[in-house]
Amino acid sequence: MSHSQPLPIVRRIEDLEDRTQKVFIVSLGCPKNLVDTERHLALLAQEGYRLVHTPEEADLLLVNTCSFIDTAKKESVDAILEMVDLKSPGQSLGVAGCLVDRYPEELRKELPEVDLWLDTNGFQTEKELLHQLGPAKNPAGYVPLAMGSPSPQPQPIPWAGFSRVSLTPKHTAYLKISEGCDHSCSFCSIPSFKGKHRSVPIDLLIQEAEALVSAGAKELTLIGQDIISYGKDLSRDRSLNIGTLLSELDRLDGLAWIRLLYTYPTRLADELESAYSQLDKMIPYLDLPLQHLSDSVLQRMRRGTPYDGIRSHIERLRRVAP
Repeated sequence: MSHSQPLPIVRRIEDLEDRTQKVFIVSLGCPKNLVDTERHLALLAQEGYRLVHTPEEADLLLVNTCSFIDTAKKESVDAILEMVDLKSPGQSLGVAGCLVDRYPEELRKELPEVDLWLDTNGFQTEKELLHQLGPAKNPAGYVPLAMGSPSPQPQPIPWAGFSRVSLTPKHTAYLKISEGCDHSCSFCSIPSFKGKHRSVPIDLLIQEAEALVSAGAKELTLIGQDIISYGKDLSRDRSLNIGTLLSELDRLDGLAWIRLLYTYPTRLADELESAYSQLDKMIPYLDLPLQHLSDSVLQRMRRGTPYDGIRSHIERLRRVAP
């Protein structure tokens, strides 16, 4: 059976049972990385792959890495090495994610057993590279593949509009609304390899949200490195912002709840006060990394908002959404 036609925006795992090629995926890190894994799986599904739950039965082993902090880097390297040990003749091994963005040359030098390297801009070329892993071109199970030079400011967002195969429980899904970050926190390296903040166009997000709801999602959790900054790169006058997006999502039939992750203290209440007070589907919940309560520590961390400012934002939101 041919699977050359594009997949619908969202598919479920059970929809892929007729695929003959098999992939085993290790997805590490945060929900943002999980969404990337879902997009990788959709591209693989279009090329005839289905997900399996043990590495021994797979044709392709894929590790989607995280490198946010040292413990995440170690976990990613350990997972790659485990797959190297498990890899059998005839199997291919791929490594994706932000560890590849940060250490492209070092990884290729130290891990020649890896057949496929995909940085976070690799969605555009992934299918072409997968074709090189086919049995006819890869009888020994190993084809060293060149990887493009990563860009600190990739444009446009490489995954925007790509299909997904949902890996979350049917009632809930993540909606990744942006990529990159404009802040320069001293403890975080994400802007150095994710680039500047870029918002996904709102029409693509609404289309994706509608597909997720049609697939059974009752709750959407908005994610990104800094979702409070959504839209600032799309309209100079801030007429398009996170509030605009939330208002559009609130109108979706079949959606019951909207949840927010990864908010940043600067402009927090300014952007969200009206949404929490006026929109029916907003859950009175907020993921807000405080990092510290000492102003001197916050200043050294380059967080930008002192403790009193953070507290003021929280109190304003609590008044409208206890």
